Amino acid sequence: MAGAGRNRRRRWGADGPPEEENGSAGSDDATGGDKTAEVSSDSDLSQSAEPPAAEAEPVFSAEQEAERTRESYSEWQAAEAEKVTISRMPWLFHTVEKTYAIADVNSWLHVREGKGTNQKIVGILPKGSLCYILADADSDWVYVESGDVRGFVCARYLLRGEEAEKEVNRWQEESFPMAEMWVKPWNNKAYTYTYATTRTLLSSDEARGEVLQYAKKFLGNPYVWGGTSLTNGCDCSGFAQQIFANFGYTLPRTSRQQAKAGTRIPVQEAKPGDLLFYQRESGFIYHVMIYLGDGKVIHAGSEATGILISDFNYEKSTEFAVRVISEEIRESKVETGDVDNGRKEGNSVDNQTTENGNGGKQKAGAENVQNTSAENSTAGDRLESASGKYLGNFKLTAYCNCAVCCGRWAGGPTASGKMPVQGRTIATGVLPFGTKLNIGGKIYTVEDRGTPYGHIDIYMERHADAEEFGVRYADVYQSEEI
Repeated sequence: MAGAGRNRRRRWGADGPPEEENGSAGSDDATGGDKTAEVSSDSDLSQSAEPPAAEAEPVFSAEQEAERTRESYSEWQAAEAEKVTISRMPWLFHTVEKTYAIADVNSWLHVREGKGTNQKIVGILPKGSLCYILADADSDWVYVESGDVRGFVCARYLLRGEEAEKEVNRWQEESFPMAEMWVKPWNNKAYTYTYATTRTLLSSDEARGEVLQYAKKFLGNPYVWGGTSLTNGCDCSGFAQQIFANFGYTLPRTSRQQAKAGTRIPVQEAKPGDLLFYQRESGFIYHVMIYLGDGKVIHAGSEATGILISDFNYEKSTEFAVRVISEEIRESKVETGDVDNGRKEGNSVDNQTTENGNGGKQKAGAENVQNTSAENSTAGDRLESASGKYLGNFKLTAYCNCAVCCGRWAGGPTASGKMPVQGRTIATGVLPFGTKLNIGGKIYTVEDRGTPYGHIDIYMERHADAEEFGVRYADVYQSEEI
């Protein structure tokens, strides 16, 4: 999604602005900034007040219009889920020690999406501004972070090492200016070049608090059966889905699906931010709520109540709650090797079902739980190895392209638009399409959605093979292979 236009950019002569104090940056288009083209209002003057009959909007029934609205919202949600930022998805990143660098230029230093002056500009470092080197420190183009800007800068224009540390100690870190953003993080391909950051990450409890605070903003808004709008109306599962979507978690659409979408725990062990459910005597699950703690829940109750906070009725409850926010949000320092192994709490959920960002990938089966992690290796050994950068011990399931697994999307392309291929295609949340993951020594490519970060669905040609795969756990590495 294109960001807002940037109107403060200085205009230059025919030669354009200088490039890292030397060369040409080219036109505004070459920078790749989030600019919107200006369109003259005169272009609308010749249009008639109403379109000709042949161009008129088609008329849809209420049911068709509702379906179109749901599909549009699903597409929007999928797009929102792609918007990776450190503040929205702290569990994806890990904190490292700060390596200071200062922009040693007369005016500014470009931050680019790749290595080289032909790469898109994603921000600028003003003269004397501070950044932190995160990767490729020995390269001519180093990867840095400054504020919310992440990308590559030309190393020759940085003050580094002891000189930079002396300046920071002399003037104090908070007094230095930071980079100015030109491109939003989710439009910046370099943003996730590494998942290291110098920023302090939320703990799991803090992340839960953020979710609950956000949910409370919509108290009193209407209940609409089948709705997914937090402002104009939603039902119970639509409310839970959209609250968690704001933080990058992909939940399926109905309460019954959501009851199978995370890690099941005994309902007595529920923490604030976990999902609670009501069921009938037959075991049919019909309502989902977000637990606030102290026996309170926030949920979209009914047309009479709208979104409200109420007491949780344990007599109607399922025996389990569902944990969406993992306890293993990483806060450790990389240099100590003290990083969690990402292992999920408890065992898998039998016959777990989760929906795909483009509408409905579901896992085929959930039996035969196995763990394929390297049990004897330390976290430090795993973090950076020949296999790539260690991401964690992920849950693995499998799916195929049949109607059972994919519903009405059966036989079609993945959420990335590519046709799935056994031995290559995997589905998971958060990680950008095209990301290469090393699982058990084999390289897979993220091409589909359907599971939250920490859970990978592996594509298989035959449904029987997907069912037989069951549920496994494995150490997962982000591969450097292209």
